[in-house]
Amino acid sequence: GEEITVLDGTKLKLTADNLLIADQAKGVALAGIMGGENSMITDETTAVLLEAATFDRSNIRVSARTLGKSSDSSYLYERGVMPETTALASERAATLLCQLCGATQLDGIIDCYPRPWQAENITCTAEYISTVLGIPVTVQDLSETLARRGMATVAADEKSLTVSVPFWRIDLHNATDLAEEMAQIKGLDCIPELPPTVKVTAPFKNDKYLPQENTMKSLLGLGLDEIMNYSLWSLNACLAGSGLAEENIMRVSNPISIDTAFLRPTLLPGIIQTVNHNVSHNQHDIAIFEIGRVFRQDAEGRHENTHVAIALSGRPHPERFGQELEVRYDFYDLKGILESWLAEIGLPPLQCRPLEAPAYRKGHAAELCLGKQVFATFGEAAPELVKGIRLRSPLFIAQADLEVLTKAAKRTKKYKELPLFPETSRDISFLAPSDLKHQDIVTAIQKQNLPFLEKVELKDIFEDEKVLGAGKRSLMYSLTFRHPQRTLNDDEINELQGKVRAFLQNKLGLELR
Repeated sequence: GEEITVLDGTKLKLTADNLLIADQAKGVALAGIMGGENSMITDETTAVLLEAATFDRSNIRVSARTLGKSSDSSYLYERGVMPETTALASERAATLLCQLCGATQLDGIIDCYPRPWQAENITCTAEYISTVLGIPVTVQDLSETLARRGMATVAADEKSLTVSVPFWRIDLHNATDLAEEMAQIKGLDCIPELPPTVKVTAPFKNDKYLPQENTMKSLLGLGLDEIMNYSLWSLNACLAGSGLAEENIMRVSNPISIDTAFLRPTLLPGIIQTVNHNVSHNQHDIAIFEIGRVFRQDAEGRHENTHVAIALSGRPHPERFGQELEVRYDFYDLKGILESWLAEIGLPPLQCRPLEAPAYRKGHAAELCLGKQVFATFGEAAPELVKGIRLRSPLFIAQADLEVLTKAAKRTKKYKELPLFPETSRDISFLAPSDLKHQDIVTAIQKQNLPFLEKVELKDIFEDEKVLGAGKRSLMYSLTFRHPQRTLNDDEINELQGKVRAFLQNKLGLELR
């Protein structure tokens, strides 16, 4: 594009959208913003050409922003300059040059006005103005009041009138604007304070937003606070932890600044910024979530989805005292929150398996899935994400695609009768290899289809190379049994527990303790 050096010495590269004032050979000024260096007045100047013009204010505003060159001139033009005052301004400037600088004014003026201003007429009725203001207004009141504002009556009858808008009132366009003028002249204290008359109707609910509402209610009920962030971020913020290439990030065509030039592909930028803001203000106990739109592009096109992100750090109960005050959020707190939320919105029990992703610390992340379908990822935030944040405790984050969850969730909930008979629990302890996954153990036990086995829970983990040996750990599981129609006796429970012990020892090769 063409280049011009303006009065402050800045060299600007222009585009087709920038308006340039030029002669036959070169540009001499950036219209509505700043003059060119090649046409500036110096001690050797003997002739001055005065130009008074008006420009489209939106064009001046966009040009000043994109070029990063704001001035007193652009400030005025962005807010609108009245065309009818250009000749007066030019004559005033010429008079001052003659009086103060000893200049001689030459005869003649060049006036290029291809679309002269025409007075705009607005028609309104006294009934409409009375309805808007809530006070009785006559046509005569309208005519007299608006005349004090410079609006002459063009035509009038018993019910309505038409007024001509003066050139200096570029903000008047319709009858509602005239009602505002009447209110200002009459005084707002003259308008009675009456409650509006409205029809009481049933609230409208859009099923499209029900998943978001249910998610919000569920996470709020689990003790988290909701946050809301902007969708526009810098490129580096968008790339951090996303695992995407730069070409997958969507850029806006007319950004306000370079820090808000890209649409977020994940909710991580807002989550990390919120955590940093809280920590910098000495708030280290954080339990937050965000529901928002994310954007990305690939060979198939552009995509927009609704995601959910969660962040935990610090103490879950800072208001308590004693030993609970020392408790900190950990990996399993986040897992429990995710499982509770997903179960509440209608998802079946999910499997948990290890995960490696850019957003999470290596070896400290997992995903909740059903078969090959992944519903959520979570874990400790990667060191690169929290670099520079003065965290006192690790930051745990989770991400999920709400639209994927909604498709898999069961909308119809089935009623399950509350149990009438008590449950009975038995504990089983055994030594297992350190690389044996908890989910594999639970799945293997559940596949035995033991009658009356209600749930399997991990109760304790013990690791000590000196006591147990290298590559081993001690696990303790709790087995819960319940009969739907009667209370189980000890012999029945011991028999079921024995089957589990035999399976773990003979089939999985675990050493019982």
